[in-house]
This record gives sequence, C-alpha cells and structure tokens, in this order.
Amino acid sequence: MSEVTFRKDKYMFSTRNIKKNLDKNILKKEISTFIKELRKFKVDLKSLSSEEFNLEERNLILNIAYFLVDEEVLLRKIINRRELKTKVIAKKTGFSNEKIISWSNYLIAYLILLYNADYTNLAMYLNINFKDLENLAVIKGTKGEEVVHKGLVMLEGKKSTIILTKEGQFIRIKTRCENKVGEELSGKEKKTLRHYKTLIVSVALIAFVLIGSVTFLYKQQETTILIQGTSKVKIGLNRFDRIVYSYSPTEKGTILITELKLENKKFEDGMISILKGFEEEDMLPPNRIVDVYITGKMVDTVDLNKVTEYVESVNKDDNAKNNFRIKINNSGYEKKN
Repeated sequence: MSEVTFRKDKYMFSTRNIKKNLDKNILKKEISTFIKELRKFKVDLKSLSSEEFNLEERNLILNIAYFLVDEEVLLRKIINRRELKTKVIAKKTGFSNEKIISWSNYLIAYLILLYNADYTNLAMYLNINFKDLENLAVIKGTKGEEVVHKGLVMLEGKKSTIILTKEGQFIRIKTRCENKVGEELSGKEKKTLRHYKTLIVSVALIAFVLIGSVTFLYKQQETTILIQGTSKVKIGLNRFDRIVYSYSPTEKGTILITELKLENKKFEDGMISILKGFEEEDMLPPNRIVDVYITGKMVDTVDLNKVTEYVESVNKDDNAKNNFRIKINNSGYEKKN
C-alpha cells in the first residue's frame, strides 16, 4: 500500500447555501448514535460548543480527519483504543503536538462522521467541497454585529440548544421555543464565559497589578523601632503602622517574638505584647527602664500614649516590684512615662 501524503488544503467547508433534502428521523437516529460514540472518546457536545475555531482552522482539522480516514493502520489504532495518537498525527501532518491536542475534540468529531458509514446523512449535511472546485469569497460580518447561525439541532433545550452548522461548527444558540433533534434551527449565539475571556483576563491582570502594588506598599518598611530589654528586639512598621518585620539577635528574644506572632499587629498592640513579654520572661533591664528608639517615620502620639498608659497601669499595682519605666525617642522627640 502506497503511503498517504497529507495535504492541508485539499478539502474545505463551503459557506454557500446548498439545499439538501435529508430525512429528519434518520438524522435523529444518527445524531443519537454519534453522541454515544463521542462519549467513548470522552468528548461531549458541551465541550465541543465551548471551543471556538475560525473557518480556516476548521478546514485544517477537516483535512487532518480525511487524511486519517485514508491512513488505515493509524485509524484502526485510534478507533480500537478510543484515543488520538497526537504525536504520530503531528509528525505525519507537520503540525505541533500542542496544536493537535488543542484541536483534538473537533478532530475526533469530524473523524467519527467521515470514517463511519452509519453517519452518512449527518456527514452529507456538512457543506464539504474540494478546494480546487470552490470559488469562494468569504463574507465578513460587520464589527459588533450579532451573527445568526443555522444548523442541525444536536441537543434539545428550552432556552438554548447546540447545533452543528454546515460549516462544521458546534455552537450553542439562544432559543425561545421547543426544538427537536434533527431539525434545522437558526439563532444567535448564546454568550458563555469564553466570549468574555479577554475581559476576564484584563480584569484579572488589573487585579493582579493592584494586589501586587498594595502588597508592595503594605510590606514596605517606613519605621524602625528598637526596644531595649535584656535582649534587643527590633520591629519594622509600614505606612499603616502595622508590624511587617521583627528580629532579635538573641535566642531568648527570638523565642519571645516567635511566640508573640507580631507580624500584621498594630504598633501599640505589638509594643504592649513585647513589654508584657519582658515582664513575664524576666527580660526587663536591671534599672527597670525600657529604652525605645524610633527612626524613620514618626509614630503617632495617640499610639504612643496607649503604650505609656499601659505602663502606668502596671505601675499602679500595689506590688512595687512590678514597676518599670519606658523612655521613647520618637525620631528625635523624647517621651517618658
């Protein structure tokens, strides 16, 4: 047997209106069997109608399907194993494996229609012609115009249905009346998520940039605070006075800040937690004075007052042994309690 040569432009879908008298009842039976065979390949009408290929791409897929019909050995393997040999097909046709995979659902659908005589009427519905015999001018729709599609009903539905057009396109159209499988029906395409893909991608990109910008601003450190106990503790604040960084050079200090989970806390809450930790872990300096050095952006006086008020509340305790003081240098301005 001589080797089959692939031609990517031997056949094409014609957009000319060619009237064909086909029996609706026979078409209905063929469509039912066709859907069942599609499922054996793990393909369904919903997935086919969710994919969009232009006429040029569908013509390429059509020519690959005809080529596979003539490749008897490869065709037998595909039918028996219910899967496309995408790498083999890619090698024989010159297309990339990725491209064949992206076309696989449509390719399976066309192949089933063309190789099996059980779908003679369904295949005849398609306007397929030799390119050499086709003198065709493609008519482009007006930009923004909703195109009315016409095709065979493949799946019944009240508000929408899936049709197969004569140009080999599986498409979901809007309907307002009951329809039956095998009938020819016209309608405008029902909008699905794929129609808003560009918009969704744009919105997602904007959201990604915004989130990235906000995250950058949130993580950017504008104030550094050094708290001097028996162990030094350093924290960093962002422009929102939230703690975004904490560090201690000593083991005891590291254990403390790990347990306190300071990140994202407000400045005053974090400071009070550290002071409480100093008290509980016996980390107050021998002179009982905690020095706090603030550099960079000044901390709001209101927030500082909350910290000094906490220290004052501790010092009001009857047990004088618990008393301690705090000295805060707020970017050059000193505050004591």
